[in-house]
Amino acid sequence: CIVLSGEGYSEDVTLDNLPDPSNMDELRIPDGPVGTPRTAVFTLRNHSTSKHFRFKWPAAASPHLAFSPAVGHLLAGSTKDITLTFNPAAPAKLSPQDVKLALTQIQHVAPKGAPAGTPAPEAVDWDDRSVVMDYGAAPPAAAGGAAAAQPAQPVARPEPEPSVADMPGTNKELLLKVFAVADNAKYDCGAPPTGILFKPTMMFQTRAFSFPLTNTSTARLDYRFTVLTADGAGVDTSGLYSVSPEGGAVEAGGTASITV
Repeated sequence: CIVLSGEGYSEDVTLDNLPDPSNMDELRIPDGPVGTPRTAVFTLRNHSTSKHFRFKWPAAASPHLAFSPAVGHLLAGSTKDITLTFNPAAPAKLSPQDVKLALTQIQHVAPKGAPAGTPAPEAVDWDDRSVVMDYGAAPPAAAGGAAAAQPAQPVARPEPEPSVADMPGTNKELLLKVFAVADNAKYDCGAPPTGILFKPTMMFQTRAFSFPLTNTSTARLDYRFTVLTADGAGVDTSGLYSVSPEGGAVEAGGTASITV
């Protein structure tokens, strides 16, 4: 007889809707050129039905990454979409960059300075994107006491964070591994610099020439071939020439064989 015992647990807060469901802590951003922002959206989910959390993404995790919202509240049973932007000004590779999300359980309390016995306010959603509309002071009266001709224009101002207190001993971190590459396209084409010169070919016969296309950058290289007319003024639709494959992608450091 074999007696088995085990212990299971579930996290109160998880990362959801990541690109690869089999890797619950990895986010891979598609490769792209330097200077072109790329974004990925995923979800923070609070599985608890009674606990509220304050979350904060580290500002110094990487100079190339920006989270929005970066700070906020995740109420019991709620979700919040997070947008991650990768936008380096120079070639960069994250393989991966570990980012630790700080989580703390909170409870809503009466604002500072409130009279004793003031009940705690109702929990409301908040993050650093939240704004309030400030309509300002009433417009001054016109000459003769008439109302001003132009009403005050509302101004969107950041909404202050609601009054909350951290629950002692509830600090934790949630790890997210970010993979991303930014590099400008660089490649080596093995075709002759003078062009491909086919020998005289009989009708209904075929000649082919193959050459390597090597990706010398650190990012994926997407490519597509178009056959042009001899003067380069337009697309050659005669069907005399074809390229295989017409298009595709070559991973960093990889090589594709092109046949004309």
